[in-house]
Amino acid sequence: VVIYDVAAPTVNGSFENMIDGLTLMGLETEVQLLDCTIGAVSPAISESLDMPSGSSVQRIVRLRSLDGEPFSYLVTYIPYDIADGYDDKLLATESLIKLLEKAGHAPVEAEQTITATSAAPAVAANLGVAPGSPLLRIHRIMKDKTGRPVQDITAHYRADRFEYHMRLNRANATQSDWKTEKCQSAPRQL
Repeated sequence: VVIYDVAAPTVNGSFENMIDGLTLMGLETEVQLLDCTIGAVSPAISESLDMPSGSSVQRIVRLRSLDGEPFSYLVTYIPYDIADGYDDKLLATESLIKLLEKAGHAPVEAEQTITATSAAPAVAANLGVAPGSPLLRIHRIMKDKTGRPVQDITAHYRADRFEYHMRLNRANATQSDWKTEKCQSAPRQL
């Protein structure tokens, strides 16, 4: 059961592109660093980040909130040679996009998949929902200007506090190709 709470805080904004939108969301919300470790890359992350098995990655777990209310739980993997280019202490205050820029690997391309899922116990506890609650899951792989994958992130969003909006258009009524005109993603008001 999804319950919409009209009093939830929201980040309002019209995002011309995804990267600007993510940066804006990072500025308008609070972040809590839950975990940061360096370890060997798993087979799945090795494939998504195009890294040899046995390579090291930084695993970052963060919780995003707006007005003290959690709305997203994020697990991010960054190749260690890139993560070594910024101070780990900044993970509690800076957006990952800004840190990747500082490390010389600014994301310029992303591929993402949006699905519905149910909250696993650890995710549910951090988001303040019951296990099994519906969540929006966004998996994104970001690449730098060389085409190198620099970030693999899986974000779980509370369905009652976050929405993803897109506007599509086509040049004329006889065209069959629709184009993405504008995307907007924002935490919803509590």
